Amino acid sequence: AWYWFVLIVTGYSMFCTFARTSLLATAVFLMLYFIGRRKGEIGKRVLILIAFLGLLVFVLYITGAYQYVLDIMIRPEAGSTGRVDRWKLLLGRYLDGNIFLGGNSNNDIMPHNTYVHMLLAGGIVMVTFFLILYFKIFKRILFILRHDREYGVFFLSLFISYVCIASLTETVMPVASPAN
Repeated sequence: AWYWFVLIVTGYSMFCTFARTSLLATAVFLMLYFIGRRKGEIGKRVLILIAFLGLLVFVLYITGAYQYVLDIMIRPEAGSTGRVDRWKLLLGRYLDGNIFLGGNSNNDIMPHNTYVHMLLAGGIVMVTFFLILYFKIFKRILFILRHDREYGVFFLSLFISYVCIASLTETVMPVASPAN
């Protein structure tokens, strides 16, 4: 089907960039999709997935390729790149401002978290609208799931992956300085 081509190209692009968050989101998507795409036999698919991951780890260890994966892709020395410290600092700024309407997005620090950025930019009001949007999308996905399991699981897996990745990445919302 058409979406396999999209997945292959996207997966290859992310693998080439070594973007850890994107790789994690893709892994979450593929696992959810693989497990849920057909009714029944979910336990069997989970066991197959665990066996595959175990075999992958074993092969990486035996061949010595695990060091490459560790050094190049996982990069443990990079840690969280200061995300947790940023979130604490920025949430402190949010609590010092207008919690309902935000307006604290003119920072010298990018939060690397869509949800923190929304709180800063638009407060509880913006987050509420965003949660309503999430709910409407989720409802639509459930509708699709009832009528076409394969497409429904595809979109549900994609949605869950997005929700996860949005908590670890820069936002697409613009950060603008007020006009002087």
